[in-house]
Amino acid sequence: MAVLQISRIQLRRGKKNEASGLPQLASGEMAWAIDSQELYIGNGAVSEGAPAVGNTRLLTENDNILDLADQYQYKVNDLAIQTNADVNFPVIRTLQDRLDDIVTSNNYGIKADGSDQTNNIQNAITNLFVPLTKSRVILQFQPGTYKITSTINIPSYVTIEGAGVGKTVFNFVGTGTVFNFIKDTGATTIEQGNQPRFISMKGFSVTTNSIATQVFEMNSVRDSVFENISVTGVWTTSSPSSTASIGIGMYAFSAMVTCQRNKFTRVIVTGSCIGVYSKQDIFNNLFDDCGFKTLETGVQFGVGTGFGVTGFQYGPRKNIIKNSRFEYIRQHGIIVDKGYGNRSRSNMFKDTGNDDTGDDTFNAGQNQYSVIKFVNAGNSSTQDIFNRAIGLASTGYGTKAYLAEVEGAVLFSSPETRVINIGQAYTPVEAFRIPLNSTTGIDINYVYQSTAFVQMRQGTISIALDRINDSMQFVDEFNYTGTDGDDENLVFTAEIEDIGGYKTIVVSYTNSNISDIAKLTYSYTALS
Repeated sequence: MAVLQISRIQLRRGKKNEASGLPQLASGEMAWAIDSQELYIGNGAVSEGAPAVGNTRLLTENDNILDLADQYQYKVNDLAIQTNADVNFPVIRTLQDRLDDIVTSNNYGIKADGSDQTNNIQNAITNLFVPLTKSRVILQFQPGTYKITSTINIPSYVTIEGAGVGKTVFNFVGTGTVFNFIKDTGATTIEQGNQPRFISMKGFSVTTNSIATQVFEMNSVRDSVFENISVTGVWTTSSPSSTASIGIGMYAFSAMVTCQRNKFTRVIVTGSCIGVYSKQDIFNNLFDDCGFKTLETGVQFGVGTGFGVTGFQYGPRKNIIKNSRFEYIRQHGIIVDKGYGNRSRSNMFKDTGNDDTGDDTFNAGQNQYSVIKFVNAGNSSTQDIFNRAIGLASTGYGTKAYLAEVEGAVLFSSPETRVINIGQAYTPVEAFRIPLNSTTGIDINYVYQSTAFVQMRQGTISIALDRINDSMQFVDEFNYTGTDGDDENLVFTAEIEDIGGYKTIVVSYTNSNISDIAKLTYSYTALS
């Protein structure tokens, strides 16, 4: 290879720690410090394009990279990033500061080794978040199972993030409360300014081993977020109410200092007696895309005694449960006794209210409960989907007896249309049943379409039911298109029927169209 040009090579050598030390080197000039075994090169002038006049130290095998731990700069090689107002003086941090940006359970010696970690976890929370003037960092828990034997207190501004459901697991082996939310340190009386607030907890599972357990004891918590959390409790049908396990308990000091504006997203409660419990004046909380499975009651609001005093004036109000799943709930999926403005919207209920868990049949000896029960007026169920067992297997009562899906002072609209086949029938044939448990006004909208005859009917069957006296008024009004004179070949009737103690409205039909092949599509609304 031909050498076309050899540029001048400038090189100095000397001792860094004698006389005047390291001089300012010319552009591209190199210097070797014999005593400190360090190599430097001159930056060059700013007019040449150098960011600053000075010398740059080159790393050699004699250097320890940790000695440069005070020279961390964010995205140092990205010219589009300017961390300071003056481009020549970027923000420089120590490596220690950079590593301290993230706090993990390992930093506080919290181990997933089967030993009791209660004190270590509480120490980390107290040290990081109490008093409120401390840094409001994120405490990250690494994957693993952490044993807890007693209550962990959660103050304001706590942020806890796990590695995910089933990855970070808090295994509670004690009794009582797992996470207790507390007012600010030093406050004698809980008020709006010192109640637990702005808390974030996400990405973990909690398992318990006792029937007398409450996982979240939310004492007047406001403006907080709970996301991607799984709660698994222990409960049996023989458990007394005093030891009922609760997934989320929500409490109020007063109507103003209360649990409000909290958001629960993808929180799953399994195996406890009650999924969400409150009888106090909680207000405007949201449960979205949550799951409630194998419980006695899914959401229980305003049930019990002791009302009429501070904190118990109204009951739960204006809370929303939406897009959530209720599966194998022994009694009510949602019950609201005291309180108003609570909304159930677009929830799915499977095998709920059948006094058992884990199957799709209603067996002898079981009670039945309405899926949603609103005792007070002012609550609503909208676009909820119900898919529960309705059969009375092995009882001799038949297979169609069941209670109303939504009970109480409420306007209920069945969101799903249903289709049945209609054929020739000179004696009444049961078409469908409407469950009932209170005085109710029912509108059944239907469309009848025959494929064997030129007949189509669109109508509304209106039923006024006096449940106290078991009397009923039935009206069928319809529009018809088809062969003249055949509009009344299809006739609907209704009666109240008691099957095994459960009363329903049985809607039947007769059809004088010989060998008819038709479909009846219907849906209904009920105001009770």
